Amino acid sequence: HGQIVKATSGRFFKRFDSSYSTWLSAVQIIANLDCLISLARASSSLGSPSCRPQFLDTERSVVEFEELRHPCVLPNVTDFIPNTIHLGGEQPNINLLTGANAAGKSTILRMTCIAVIMAQIGGHIPCISATLTPCDRIMSRLGAQDNIFAAQSTFFVELSETKKILSEATSRSLVILDEVGRGTSSYDGVAVAQAVLHHVASHIGCVGFFATHYHSLTSEFSGHPEIAPRRMAIHVEPEERRVTFLYRLEEGTAEGSYGMH
Repeated sequence: HGQIVKATSGRFFKRFDSSYSTWLSAVQIIANLDCLISLARASSSLGSPSCRPQFLDTERSVVEFEELRHPCVLPNVTDFIPNTIHLGGEQPNINLLTGANAAGKSTILRMTCIAVIMAQIGGHIPCISATLTPCDRIMSRLGAQDNIFAAQSTFFVELSETKKILSEATSRSLVILDEVGRGTSSYDGVAVAQAVLHHVASHIGCVGFFATHYHSLTSEFSGHPEIAPRRMAIHVEPEERRVTFLYRLEEGTAEGSYGMH
């Protein structure tokens, strides 16, 4: 029984094989169509506002989105607060982002990365306008996790990933650094964060975000032409220790992280 099935399927495959190149072309065309139709459907399902990105060929890198929303938040969610992103171009390349815990820093970082990917694969973007120079890569260092099976501490993993970014990022990269320096003591952590931020802003020339709870960095780099202080807006009522998150990206430095609140 098995032999008969094997022989029959062999003959069947042989007939297919005689028109191999035709089948291959057909499959590739269908795959391309499938991809384009999926892109079109995804673009049309973004709701309003959405737009086609405009790509620039300027010497300075730029990534600008006006009123950007997160594409995974469906259009019928009315309470998502959009934000405008300005990196590079006429603005400084790096946004030094501070803000309370849970104020929306990571959402801003991920939202920007996803928007750049969507722009470069040919999709529409959930914002009013999008202007950018093509990015050669998106490099990110987020959170603190160890690799215990390879005997690598959180600090070791963090420094390895950060070193890779420092050695491979170019002036056309989008670099996202979140909480650099948290895998060690505060004193060492600030030193690491300060050195990394200085190198990224002064020598690499990429655009991106540097999110941190080390608020001393903002005074350290207050005069740097390529670093703009940004914070996530919150409203604090000190007597009741109540924090209201406004989820809005604005100029300035956060007062604190409000973890105890």
